[in-house]
This record gives sequence, structure tokens and C-alpha cells, in this order.
Amino acid sequence: MPTQKQGSITISLELFSKLRGTWEKNMSKLVAKHHVTTYSGYAGKLIDLGIEQDIVEERFEITNMFENTILLNDYFLVKQNIEIIIRNAKLFCQEDKTGDCLHVGYVLSSPVIRKRAKELGVKLRRA
Repeated sequence: MPTQKQGSITISLELFSKLRGTWEKNMSKLVAKHHVTTYSGYAGKLIDLGIEQDIVEERFEITNMFENTILLNDYFLVKQNIEIIIRNAKLFCQEDKTGDCLHVGYVLSSPVIRKRAKELGVKLRRA
């Protein structure tokens, strides 16, 4: 039962099992990384991170991926199809002519991009 300073949400049993299993399997790493001591604290941290990601995604959107190119929209600059080039596991932004800009940072923070790079055995980094 939630206290006065807490609320409650309902999630599917499948998602709950995945959350609990991840917590139990990686508890020591997750405590150090997120500074939480319970799986409900871990769930709250994941929700908070998801909300932060949604706020960031109001600006950026990955629209397409090719072999060595990622296309990104930047809604603040009203620019579409900003090209992020991958060369030798390094990311380079064609718009900003650098590997150290917000566009590259967003791409590096994308779980989809990180998962795909891991599947390919590539560790991406800024140019």
C-alpha cells in the first residue's frame, strides 16, 4: 500500500518478472550505478530515466539507419536528415562537422543504436 508521498502503477506480470529478474541478476551493479537498494527503487529510477529520455526525444528523432549512416531530425533547428557517419567505430556529424556535438551524443545514448553496435561487436565513440 503506497504511503502519502507515493503512488501506485500496474504493469503486466511479464514486465514485472523481467524487472525483478534483472534486479536479482545484477543487483550489486545496479545498486552502485543507480544508488537504489530495492527493486521498486530500481523501477522508479528506470521510469525517471524514461521520462528524461522522452523530454530529450522531443528534440531529436532517429529516422533511418544504413550501413554507416544514421539519419537524425533535430526539431529545434528544424533540420531533417542530419547525417551521422560511422567510420572506424567513431561517429561524426555532417551538420556540425564534429564528433562532439549534441547530435552525436544523442545517437550514442540511443538504446537501439547501442544494442545494434553490441550485436555487431563494435564499441562506438565520438570522433
